[in-house]
Formats: sequence, C-alpha cells, structure tokens
Amino acid sequence: MNTVIVSTTELVIEPRGLNKIWGSRRELRVPLSHVDRATADHSIGGNPPMLRLLGLSLPGKHVGTFSHNGAVSYWNISNREENVVVEFSHEGFARAVLTVDNPSEVARTINHAIESSGPSANQ
Repeated sequence: MNTVIVSTTELVIEPRGLNKIWGSRRELRVPLSHVDRATADHSIGGNPPMLRLLGLSLPGKHVGTFSHNGAVSYWNISNREENVVVEFSHEGFARAVLTVDNPSEVARTINHAIESSGPSANQ
C-alpha cells in the first residue's frame, strides 16, 4: 500500500511498512511538470511486470523497480484491483503502478493537479 501526496509542485509517493525495505525506496518525489497522467486500473494487477531489477516479486505482491520492453517502472502493488498507474516523462521511471486506497479518487486528484498547474507543465 502507498500514500500519495499531491502538492502544487510535486507528487510524492510514500510506500507503507515493509514495502520501503523491499522496494529499496522510502519515497518517490516527482515534479508535477513530469507527471503526464494518472488512471485507476483494476486489471493491471493481473499483468505483473516481467523483469525485476531491484525489489520483491511474489504472486500478488510486486515491490521495486521492474523493466518491460525497455521501459523501467516502479511497482508497489499488493492488491490486484485497487491500483493506480501514474505515467511520467523526463524521469528515471516511465510509470509507477501503485496499490492505494480509492484509486479513482487518487487518479482524479493527480489529474486535477496536472490540469491546474497550467498548459506548460507537461511540455
């Protein structure tokens, strides 16, 4: 599970509990201008990442850095249905796949912050 904090300038993803250790990351901070969009995805948990670079990968639990088709992603999921996917540009990760409370609301909050930050934010 993760806590997602959205400010006017950045997105902060904080893994909870032992996920900080398994994923070798206390938090992930991304300038809001590098966040392209967020979507609630109720099926991505059924399509786990292919190649683990650093982290934990067990059936139903994926935490850490993964690679698929040349794209590096951060995954922290422990639920097959309550997930949000956040896509980035100009970052070390192409996207983050996260289990969160109320993924639809988290995606809506992130997308609203992107829209509110102005048209030049994602260029």
